[in-house]
Amino acid sequence: MPQKIKPAPVKHCAICGVLMERKRFGGRLEDYGVFLRRTRCGQVCANSRLEVLDGSNRWRARRFKAGNCTECGTDQKLHVHHIDRNVANNDPSNLTTLCASHHLKLHWREDRPERLAAVRRGALTRQQSTAGNK
Repeated sequence: MPQKIKPAPVKHCAICGVLMERKRFGGRLEDYGVFLRRTRCGQVCANSRLEVLDGSNRWRARRFKAGNCTECGTDQKLHVHHIDRNVANNDPSNLTTLCASHHLKLHWREDRPERLAAVRRGALTRQQSTAGNK
């Protein structure tokens, strides 16, 4: 007696939007539950990302890493610094290699005005809120 085939719901790939059908493996139809869980049409779309996460951008940047810090020449605890601060811009002209110490110093030096402004705003709002409660 032939087995009944469940009708598959209409599904579209989350990446490319193509209509998805149950796959066949050597004449055997893909398991119904597996088809329901699948959100991508194939291997190419399965390995694609709708958005690139910061960690992925940093991984791509680390592949650039030169052998020494551009400031002091050490080859210990190296980081990759994005000159324009855009982690998605992994163009070699935007990347430089710094040791952990120089990378931290650079960010502290460049971000100092913003941090001080944030502290002042926080301090002013605390002073205003305590004055309003009196």
